[in-house]
Amino acid sequence: WAPTSRDEPEFKPLQQLLEVDGERFVACAVKGDLLVAADASSSGRISIWDTSSWTRQQTLTAGAPVTCLDASRTYIAAGTAAGYVRVWKRQSPSDPTFAQFFLPDLQLDSLPVYCVRLGPLRAAGAGGGAGGGGGGGGAGGGGGGDGDSVMVVHTRGNGRVSAWRL
Repeated sequence: WAPTSRDEPEFKPLQQLLEVDGERFVACAVKGDLLVAADASSSGRISIWDTSSWTRQQTLTAGAPVTCLDASRTYIAAGTAAGYVRVWKRQSPSDPTFAQFFLPDLQLDSLPVYCVRLGPLRAAGAGGGAGGGGGGGGAGGGGGGDGDSVMVVHTRGNGRVSAWRL
């Protein structure tokens, strides 16, 4: 967004994405050259745009309505209304396409996943765990680039937070 005046800001979009064909968008993340947005469709459609050309690079599906989303330059993680997280990994730094990383999906609960975050793993000896998570909310944020990354997930069902080393 670009305000046109400091005194009376009027916001105008810098770029309008006209090829949005999903239902209402529920989450988005911008990381480097990527804009990743998920809609509330029953298939959980996730669109990936290249921010330098504003062209859609890829469309992924989460298999259920997406409730939260985060992205890094290497990973995309989507929490779903069906209680699982689907993760995709970028094929290589020179290849902009993503492929599913975990098979099967990470089934955490039967209740919706409320929050998923990606970030760099910096602490020595930090590892991944498994299990459900506790309440929470929101989407976006995250980091993660080269090297080890961690994914943290909150679900609604039990009072725990889960973390995985990616």
